[in-house]
This record gives sequence, C-alpha cells and structure tokens, in this order.
Amino acid sequence: MCKERKNKPLETPLPQEATSTPPEPPIPIYLAMLKQKKDGFLYATEQQARIKLKSGGVIVEATVKKKCPEDCSQCFNYEDVVPNPQISSNWGNKNKNRFENMPRGGYTHKGVDIHTGDNKVAVHSLLCGEVVHIRNSFKTNEYREGSLGNLVVIKSTDKSGKIIYIMYCHLDSVIVKSGEKVKHGQQIAVSGSTGNASDGSLPNGVLGKGIKKEFFHIHIEASRKYTMGNNTFIDVAKDRVDPELFMKTKFDKDGNTITVNAIKIK
Repeated sequence: MCKERKNKPLETPLPQEATSTPPEPPIPIYLAMLKQKKDGFLYATEQQARIKLKSGGVIVEATVKKKCPEDCSQCFNYEDVVPNPQISSNWGNKNKNRFENMPRGGYTHKGVDIHTGDNKVAVHSLLCGEVVHIRNSFKTNEYREGSLGNLVVIKSTDKSGKIIYIMYCHLDSVIVKSGEKVKHGQQIAVSGSTGNASDGSLPNGVLGKGIKKEFFHIHIEASRKYTMGNNTFIDVAKDRVDPELFMKTKFDKDGNTITVNAIKIK
C-alpha cells in the first residue's frame, strides 16, 4: 500500500524570485473539448485547439484525470517539486539552468534548477513511485567539488507506461527511506545547499567555491535508466531526458511560467 507521509512543517515560505521579463499572455496548452460522452470527454488535438481559438472558438482546460494506482506502480497526475516553481536565474539566464538548453561555462546543463533561495522548503515528488536510492550524509551547506550532495532517486512509471528515474539533489535532508513507496506531491526531503551548490560564506562551505545563497535551488535530473547505488546519471548519460516533462507546471522558451487559459465547466 502506498501511504502518504505528512508534510514536515516549515518555518519559512517559498520565496518569489524576481523576474524582469513579464510572462507571456495566457495560451491554451490543453485540448478543446468538443462534446461530452458518458465515459468522459472527446478532445481535439492541440493543433486543432489552436485553430479553434483563432477562429473565435472556446478553449477549455478539460482533462479526464486517471487515478493513480494505490500501490504507486504508475503515475498519471504529475505534481510540482514546490508550489509555484520558478527556474533559477543563476548564471544570468534561466535557460542556462534547464536541460541541454543554453551553454554555460562550456557545457549544457543536465537537469533543471528550481529556485528556493536562502530557505529550507519542502521538496515533493513529481510522480508516484518507489525510492530506490538516497544519500543523506552531508551536513547542512557542506561543500564537495563536483558533488550533487544529499539526494533522492525515485523510480516511476510515467503516463505512457515507460520507466523513469527522477533524482532530486543538493538537499539539506532526506525524510524517506529506500524501498518506500511515495505518491505524487508527497514530501520526500527538505531543500538545501549540499555538494557543489553550497555558499562559501556559510558554515561547512569553502570560500570561493559553490554559489551565492540567493541562488540556492533544487537540482532535478531524469533518466530512463539508472545504475543502482550511483549518485549520478553520468554512466547512463544517453538515457537522460528533460525533467520538465514530468512537472505539472510548464515553462515558455524564456523559462517563465506558462499560464493556462481555463474556463470552468459546469
């Protein structure tokens, strides 16, 4: 049975990261509802939905949610790692902190960095699944070159029926155990700055190393394969995929949150 763990109380709320670029106007990312059926809804494709919108048609946010199995064996309803997630603007551009997007320092990022700032906030699982690996040995803000710090790896089966491993990194502490079943949206850890994302001016940090505390973040990676016990996906690099695919919130080409044009259906 997949039992949900109660969220750990937090002393500080998730900060809102400032952005100089206003978000794009609401756009339809869900499908047009054409007619209702006894067993649910019939939808157009997204392309047809956009054509319908341009011709004055009504676009609605109307999806039939499929319930996730109680044993957490598959996930149909993805969640966010934190409420109202925002991509970190470290390196001066949000796209430098997204999966294989814009080069930074001679390489492209292999995950997505979700901003937390100098706060310890609850980290939630994107999908239902099973915890297959944890590392929880780092002290708060402990620096180690090239390291992802404290982390959790969760094995899931996505909407399409494919296996996906999600790794959550630079955590302050992990509150789940290997072998534990978790539901989407369940707290699995507390965010932090361990590994190579610590602040050198704080205890356990190293001067001149890491990042500034205002850029603290949750680093998330995703891969179709995983070597059990490893603390990285380096050995399965060709199997890495964009972790944003498994987030409830979506982002535009500039890394800003997409607002859904939704109409309530009575």
